[in-house]
Amino acid sequence: MSLLPRQTPLPSNAQLTALLDDVDELLLLVDARQRLSFCNRCAQRLLGCEPGQPLAQALHRLDGPSRAALQTALARGPADVALALRLADGQALALTPTRVAGSGWSLRGPAPDKALAQPPLPAGATSELIRLLWNSPQPLLVQDIDFTVVAANRACYEALGSRPDQVLGQDLARGLTTEEQDELARSRERWRAALADGRQPERAAEMRVPGGPGAERWFRYAPRWVSADDGAPLLLALLQDVSAEHQARDQAQHSGDELDGWFDLSPIGMLVYDASGLVVRSNAAFEALIGRSPVLLGDMPADVCRLLAWEGSAPHPDLQRDAPPLEVHASVALPDGRRQHLRARLRAFGSAQGGLRVMAVVEDRSLEDEHDLARLEIGALMDAASIGVATYEPSRGWVHNRPAQAAGGPALPAAAAQGGA
Repeated sequence: MSLLPRQTPLPSNAQLTALLDDVDELLLLVDARQRLSFCNRCAQRLLGCEPGQPLAQALHRLDGPSRAALQTALARGPADVALALRLADGQALALTPTRVAGSGWSLRGPAPDKALAQPPLPAGATSELIRLLWNSPQPLLVQDIDFTVVAANRACYEALGSRPDQVLGQDLARGLTTEEQDELARSRERWRAALADGRQPERAAEMRVPGGPGAERWFRYAPRWVSADDGAPLLLALLQDVSAEHQARDQAQHSGDELDGWFDLSPIGMLVYDASGLVVRSNAAFEALIGRSPVLLGDMPADVCRLLAWEGSAPHPDLQRDAPPLEVHASVALPDGRRQHLRARLRAFGSAQGGLRVMAVVEDRSLEDEHDLARLEIGALMDAASIGVATYEPSRGWVHNRPAQAAGGPALPAAAAQGGA
C-alpha cells in the first residue's frame, strides 16, 4: 500500500497580505492595465499610494524625472535592475521592477533609513517662530503628541470664546459627536504617521468647537510638526475661522430643501434632464400629465421627446446656458389612447459638476383649446343668426357683434339691434 503525500494548504490572500504588510521594504504590484493592485504598509506610508490607483497617481510623490524613468523601464521590458529614483522632497529611493505572471510588474525596494529623516523644525527655530506669531491676530495653538493643548495665544482664546483655564491642558475633541470624533481620530492617525516618516501633515482639517446657543464655531485647522526646546514633538496649528462659510452652506442646504419641497408639491409638471437624456428628477404633476415616469428620454415616444426638445441623442441646439427659454407645443398620446395638448417651456443651465441640464415646465393646454373652440363656435353661431345680438359689459358698456343680415334684406340699424337685445 502506497501512502499519498499529505496536501499542504496554500496560504489565503488575507494571510499573504498580512505577511507582506509587515515586511520592512517597499512592495508594490502593478497589473497589465498599469494600475496598482497591491501595496504594503511601508509603500503606503512613504508614497501615499492606495490599491486601485493608476500607476501615475500612485507614484505622485516621485519627482518628474523619476516617474518618467520608471515608466520607461516598464515599457522597455524586464531588466531586474534597481532604478535610482528620488521623491519630490529630495529623498532618495531605489525600486527594482520585475515582470510577474499576467503581464504585470512587481516593484520592490528597501525602505529609506528613518534615522536619516530630518526633524521637522529645529527647537530654536520653533521657539523663535512661536514668539514671532504669539502677538499676531492669527489664532495659534500648540499641542503635544497626545493632542493636549499646551499653549495658545490671546487671539486663539478670543476666537474660541474661552478662558485659558478652559483650553490649556484640554483636548479640543471634547464635546464633539461620535462621528466627528471618529473623523478627527482618523486625521490624527495620519498626522502621527507623517511624524514617524519625518514628513509634515499633508491636509488640513475642519473642526467644530461646541459652544452655547448661537456660539458654535468652525475652524480650519492647519497643523505642522515642530520640536520643543527639549526635542519633544509638538503640533503647531494655525486656526482659521470658517463659521460664516458653514452658516452659508447650511442656509444653502435649507434653501435647497425648500426648493425640493416646492418642486414636489407644485401643481405644474416639472422635469430636469441632463445632456445624456437621463431624467434627473420629475414631480408627480408631470407624471400625471404624460401618464408615466420617464427614466431615459431616448426610450420615450417621439411625441414626448418632441415636447421636451430632445432630438435623437442630444437636447435641441437652442438649449444653451444663459439662452432664453424655449417654448414647445406638442400633442402627447396617453396610455388610455387619448391625446393631450401640452405646452413646455424649457431652459438650460449648468450643474455643479459643470455639465448641462435642462429644466422643463409643462402645462396642459387642453382646457384652453376647448375654450378657444367654444369661442369660435359661439362666434360662428352669432354670425349666422338672423337677429341682432349685443352684450352688455359693465366696464365697456354695450358690445355689439356684427349685425345680422337677412337673406336679400337690409342690415338692421344699431338702434334696432339694441332694442332687440
